[in-house]
Amino acid sequence: MSPRRNVTITPRLAAIFLSALTLVVLLGYSFYAALPYLEGPSLTVSTETAENGLTEIRGNTARVSYLAINGNPEAINEDGSFSIRRAYPSGYTAIIIAAKDRFGREIKKEVSVVIESYGTKEEN
Repeated sequence: MSPRRNVTITPRLAAIFLSALTLVVLLGYSFYAALPYLEGPSLTVSTETAENGLTEIRGNTARVSYLAINGNPEAINEDGSFSIRRAYPSGYTAIIIAAKDRFGREIKKEVSVVIESYGTKEEN
């Protein structure tokens, strides 16, 4: 059996160890802080059509600087939420919601809405 070796911690060894530990912590935190920006924009959307034919499009965004619905720019609240009411013609309508982040990355969601005819007159 070989005799146990005593390890002595010298100031140089302690400095190297603390420097390496500091570097690992800084790199880990940098990655953690940058992760949301690496993921890109986030968008969730829901729609609801009322009896009068108005469709409410609402949702939440994260890391978004520009929002457009069917190509028209829309405002985003400070918390990332949005809510827009629109009237669409009777029948099937496809609505495209696009969101861009400040780096130009874009995410699109397509929502389909079917609106039954409303306000029609009966003729004799």
